[in-house]
Amino acid sequence: MIDYTNCTLEEFWKDIATHLGNKGIEVTLVGGGVATIYSKGKYMSGDLDFVFGWGNNHKEIREALAEIGFTTTARVFAKKGCPFTLDFSSPPVDIGLNNEPEIDQYMVGKTMIKILTPTECIKDRLHKAHHWKDEQAFEAALAVAEVSEYSQEKIKKFCQENKMKGTFERFLERINFF
Repeated sequence: MIDYTNCTLEEFWKDIATHLGNKGIEVTLVGGGVATIYSKGKYMSGDLDFVFGWGNNHKEIREALAEIGFTTTARVFAKKGCPFTLDFSSPPVDIGLNNEPEIDQYMVGKTMIKILTPTECIKDRLHKAHHWKDEQAFEAALAVAEVSEYSQEKIKKFCQENKMKGTFERFLERINFF
């Protein structure tokens, strides 16, 4: 276990996902935390959003996180002194229409942990920016694009299928300034 009062979001993610994985709870990291990791800190999120696996539930998560000092109100978990919070959603991992998100997997010790790919992270942030008029999500997509490898073609196709042509054009315009 790491020092939750003095860790990076990436260290926090790996520790939490590993702890849950060791308890048989499968989770995939999604949302703004992914953007923080892939942007190498150019974008900062204060929470981790997870989608748990089909065979898991909130009760199991609550019990596993209580073992390491996290408490909850509804879906959000916190620990005194820890600058980050945790949020859990039911499956599936879902971003927009006609999109089966690609997931990267990493071994930490003997535990497999999962995270959206950089391309899926950009899709997710652009989708949020478009549908929720969330400028911070748009900036997060740009921050990831600036420092991570991603598929512009897959993002273009996703934006077309989700009627986000203007958002994609704005994204292209901005990344060409890097």
